[in-house]
Amino acid sequence: LFLLFNMSAFAQAPLTGSVTYKNERYDAVLSRFPASTDYIKEAWENFAKENFGAKAKGNGFLSNKDVLRIEGEVLEGLSTSPANLYAMIITNASGSTEIRVFMSFDEKNKVSPNNSNDALFEKVKAAVDRFAKQTNTTWYAEVLDNERDAIKDDEKELKRTTQDLEKAEKQVRKNEKDINERRNART
Repeated sequence: LFLLFNMSAFAQAPLTGSVTYKNERYDAVLSRFPASTDYIKEAWENFAKENFGAKAKGNGFLSNKDVLRIEGEVLEGLSTSPANLYAMIITNASGSTEIRVFMSFDEKNKVSPNNSNDALFEKVKAAVDRFAKQTNTTWYAEVLDNERDAIKDDEKELKRTTQDLEKAEKQVRKNEKDINERRNART
């Protein structure tokens, strides 16, 4: 029940907000996840490659690990001209992982719901929505599989413990019988 409640808490449609990156303000699509930031970063890298035909950079050694970047590339399904797509992935104040996706063609031509790129912003929002649904479904399936495995392990342990207890009880009864027989033999 807790898991289902938790799932509904994270199954919200992406929100619109803003983010500051390299001293510039961008309109962004926001979504949050119960999974770890590392899990979401890896999932975003896979999603970007599969859906946009581009490899996100920034999750490597000595890089800004909070921002995954696709810069100067045509993004399949989003843009027919070279663009920049950024995914800021952080742990927010409530402890959940948050992704903030924003896009631009250059510093002066940012994708926003408030300019001529509003249709493109809606495409980004739809992509983040697909990503969130796909990622949450996969993550919860993994959590459920892990919980099922843990329950099976606990059931095996309970069975072993029950068998050990039955053996110990049998040994106690045998010992009590032996003690009573020795008492009766003395008298």
